[in-house]
Amino acid sequence: MPQIEIANGGSTTLHTDINYKKVNGFTNGSNVRTEAANAQFNMNNQFNFKNGWSGELSGFCNSKDVEGQFTTKTFWTSIRRYFQIAI
Repeated sequence: MPQIEIANGGSTTLHTDINYKKVNGFTNGSNVRTEAANAQFNMNNQFNFKNGWSGELSGFCNSKDVEGQFTTKTFWTSIRRYFQIAI
């Protein structure tokens, strides 16, 4: 997955997966049929600052998904932040 260079020593990486799942089965005496399209989005941004400081912003979002006999709801993270200094 290539990084895209952005202004002033930064870079960003974007990743997307889109798929469709269909589950047909049998459990506890009942037929199980679930299906859904799913999308997953990931983002990561890295920055380099003066005096050895660097930082990162990242986050993700997963849409509704089929997991066996269950269907999950959409979930995501808020933006995560991370800073460090080189010594």
